[in-house]
Amino acid sequence: MQLHYYKLHAASLVTRITNGTHAIVVNKILYALSVYFGYLTQDQKLMLQHVFKRAYRSGLVLYECDLETLAEEAQCNLFRNSLSDNHCSNHLYSA
Repeated sequence: MQLHYYKLHAASLVTRITNGTHAIVVNKILYALSVYFGYLTQDQKLMLQHVFKRAYRSGLVLYECDLETLAEEAQCNLFRNSLSDNHCSNHLYSA
């Protein structure tokens, strides 16, 4: 009974750690990625990709993120959101 409790508690702790790492580290990198990604040098991109690899190898996240894919998704999301009538950039599309 006691061992089962500890296994359950450990699984819950791992889930909280991976969620916390994703919420803090990954989202910190993703913030405004669509804006500054084009200004990053190749060395800076490799450094950020290394952060993702290290977090995955350490077991802090459940999957390894790809910086190029995340940047492309962020740019697509920004464009799609800007098409909304409520977005501050929507007026740029009217002729």
